[in-house]
Amino acid sequence: MVRIVTDSTSDIPEDLAKELDIQIVPLRVIFGEEVLLDRIDISSDAFFERLKSSPTLPTTSQPPPADFLKVFEEAIREGDEVVCIVISSDLSGTYESAIRAKETLGDVPITVIDSRITSMGLGLAVEEAARMAKAGATRQEIAQRIEKLLPKISVLFVVDTLEYLQKGGRIGGAQALVGTLLRIKPLLTLRGGRVDLLERVRTRRKAIDRMIEIAAQRAQAAGCPHRVGVLHAQAPNEAEYIAQQARERLDCEHLLLSQIGPVLGTHVGPGTVGIAMMPMLPEEG
Repeated sequence: MVRIVTDSTSDIPEDLAKELDIQIVPLRVIFGEEVLLDRIDISSDAFFERLKSSPTLPTTSQPPPADFLKVFEEAIREGDEVVCIVISSDLSGTYESAIRAKETLGDVPITVIDSRITSMGLGLAVEEAARMAKAGATRQEIAQRIEKLLPKISVLFVVDTLEYLQKGGRIGGAQALVGTLLRIKPLLTLRGGRVDLLERVRTRRKAIDRMIEIAAQRAQAAGCPHRVGVLHAQAPNEAEYIAQQARERLDCEHLLLSQIGPVLGTHVGPGTVGIAMMPMLPEEG
């Protein structure tokens, strides 16, 4: 049996993670001296409520290697193999923690993959890996397919303000917009493992509509069905609108809707909405 492991920035809905036996290692969100496990010690709703009244912006931290080691040791002890898929190494030290845990165990059947993405883009890849594991695929087959799919996953998002990305040090290529007109609503993407500016748009609604338009264009160009994830940070109505548009305009094999967790919420802030798309390429026989 192959166990699928990921981290809490994958934004996988809790019920889906349970259904597919996905093991999630939490990152940390830190308010002053208080360290909280992402989605375990604090929920998304509780986090964003606390963020409103916090005098300073919280910080985040990757899981220590010991957290991955515990999960890996349990799998190996029970005779299982592991495919571990985590947030981009350019956005977090989580990949390094997982690698160190694997190295501690020596020559073991564990594959650790740097996804180069995060949020529901990562979540969609992890879901595919878990479905393959349930169907009896080998560790090598799962890793090969996921490595093929990851570069083809699109993650597009609109933030309400660049303040959180800038203060959290994750602003990447969007740095060029800092100090420009407040009315600018940047349409952002993940490119090369980092946050990057895709387009400048004048209003929030236009940015969201443009995001959907680009997603539809990419889906059409791919010429195959997609799995889609819609993500939001306390913007459920806009998320429902994006989901409705995705169902109508994209060839959706299925769609997941999820709220962004505390760790990613620290860096993008409330009001963020986005869409992730993964083409369902035919499996090679």
